[in-house]
Amino acid sequence: MRPSLRLVLRLALSSAALLTPRVARPQAAPTVAELIASGDSAWTAGKFDAAFARYARVLEQDSTSGRALFRMATLLAWRNELDRSIGLYRHYVKLSPRDDDGRIALARVLA
Repeated sequence: MRPSLRLVLRLALSSAALLTPRVARPQAAPTVAELIASGDSAWTAGKFDAAFARYARVLEQDSTSGRALFRMATLLAWRNELDRSIGLYRHYVKLSPRDDDGRIALARVLA
């Protein structure tokens, strides 16, 4: 008995579908919350360059992120990039005027 043409076509199409390479879909960009969490993990692990990169990406998406502003300003101060650090601390203090830590950190860099 010969297989029907319909069956042969189904088998051929199924085989072609299985043998076709899969193309990876681009992943969605991480959210601000995911970037902050990743930056915090890097910070805690002492991987400050990685934390810097993640907080920078946060600030590209949301320039009002207090945590990213404060941590980036701190990292810049540690790198002796005081003018940039002062600018970020000032921005942070404007957004969070009641935060004593922010005002103290700004004062330390200014001193």
